[in-house]
Order: sequence, then structure tokens, then C-alpha cells
Amino acid sequence: MTSLWRAAMAQAGPEEYDGVEFWGIPERAGWLTKQGEYIKTWRRRWFVLKQGKLFWFKESTVTRASIPRGVIPVANMPHRQGRRGCA
Repeated sequence: MTSLWRAAMAQAGPEEYDGVEFWGIPERAGWLTKQGEYIKTWRRRWFVLKQGKLFWFKESTVTRASIPRGVIPVANMPHRQGRRGCA
């Protein structure tokens, strides 16, 4: 769990998203709130799920030139069944 926390709080390096076309059609995308690393306020961020990685950006306009603010690898996370009717 500690490594997941570090992944969520760290700045994304190019090696973390190299080869992933996050600017293309995502599996899921939308606004979420995320707590900052140093100043513990909640900020609205645009999240994109693509190829088992959850990327976040400041703006919803994501292009090939965009640089993710962070990346969380979620492909190997254990799946937990939610409430009935929840996706």
C-alpha cells in the first residue's frame, strides 16, 4: 500500500507513461478531486484510465504534448466487488 501511495503522490516521469497513448480514446476519463502532496488541499484534476494506468492532468484537454502530473499503476490492483448496481 505504501508504494501505491508514493505512486499517487509522485510526479510522473517519462518512463512511467512511455508507450501509452494517453491522449487517445481512454477506457475511462473524468474529473476527480485529489489531495496535494505538500499543501494538503483538495484539487480538481482530470483523470484518464488507459492501459492499466491512471493518469492525472490539471486540464481536461489532453494532447500528445500534454505531460501527466502523475501516474498510478492500477493494472495489478486487487479487485473488490462494490455494491450491487455500482460499476
